Amino acid sequence: MTDIFQKSTLPGKHERHLIRRADCPLFGQRHQPLTAEALTQAQRQDHEELVDFIHHLRSLASQALNLDQKVDSDVIIKLKEKLDEAYEMAARLADDQSDNKAVILHLIDAIMSTISKNSAGDTLAFKELGKERRARATHFALLENTLIADLIDPEGAILADELVPTLFSTTPKIMEAALVIFDSEQIKEIHQSATDLLAELKLEAEYQDHQNVLKKSLAEIKLSTMMG
Repeated sequence: MTDIFQKSTLPGKHERHLIRRADCPLFGQRHQPLTAEALTQAQRQDHEELVDFIHHLRSLASQALNLDQKVDSDVIIKLKEKLDEAYEMAARLADDQSDNKAVILHLIDAIMSTISKNSAGDTLAFKELGKERRARATHFALLENTLIADLIDPEGAILADELVPTLFSTTPKIMEAALVIFDSEQIKEIHQSATDLLAELKLEAEYQDHQNVLKKSLAEIKLSTMMG
């Protein structure tokens, strides 16, 4: 019971993945009972990442707020890219990051306004900026699903051979929402890997709903191919 009460209300990526491994038998040898020691270690890692992030965000904010009006466009673009990455980082962190996300969005908007001013009169550039804004909004909305945020983490806690167990460790609805980040070939590979793993562990019945989600995605891919 002690372990349960020690779980974070809003865990970070390390604690989330530790809990996935403890809850889902598809992780094989990494499927271990949750212990206070492992939980404390994961929470410590998440806290250290949070502290590092706060320092990083302050540095980015300082750079953004002190930009010279005549600074080279490459400097502005690189800073914008760093802020985009910072938003992804915030989506993976422990605790409520809504305030930090709001700060990042404000800084990105300020930079985008600067770029727009510098592109005044350039119709093509104006259209491209609009496309970029819409793409960013869509991407950031996807990051509200912490499973997606964890899956796209370049330095994530999820190991290369843990994709299927990670997807199946959550609800079918959340897994279905996360499949949008994969292309058709990747979904086919995930389905085959899942089929093989479930057969090996004799857990087909327990995860039938998850398999149905993958079959639905494959059917949609086939229909799209036929129509396209």
